[in-house]
Amino acid sequence: MVTTCIYNVSLALYSVLVGVTIGQNFSDAAIGIGIVIGGFLVFFIFMWDRALPSREWYRRNASVANEKIAIAFQILFNGMIDLGGDEEESEENVQSSSVIVSNEKISNGIYDNVGMDSFSFASAVDVDSKKKF
Repeated sequence: MVTTCIYNVSLALYSVLVGVTIGQNFSDAAIGIGIVIGGFLVFFIFMWDRALPSREWYRRNASVANEKIAIAFQILFNGMIDLGGDEEESEENVQSSSVIVSNEKISNGIYDNVGMDSFSFASAVDVDSKKKF
């Protein structure tokens, strides 16, 4: 009951603010209205299931374009983009592999000035960035 009342008050407040903006500065509000209408058009053309995504040729061409754009950004930003085709690593596997790598570096004597009782991966990275080779 209380949350419904809060939603209704918020909706009324926002409606009044939008109405005042449109009434006083229509030229400024028209830009925002155009952006919102453009966003709806993009959504209905490219995202709505009954529009282009329902066509096989669109899905095929969008997949090819997605792969080419991903490759371009990998080259541009020197990174690796996951396109979702491979089995993803779970959060637990990522954390355990980070701890194993860190523990191997400690046992090899790389982090001599890091105490085991207060060790964290962040402190290991911090020490690694300060160490001169």
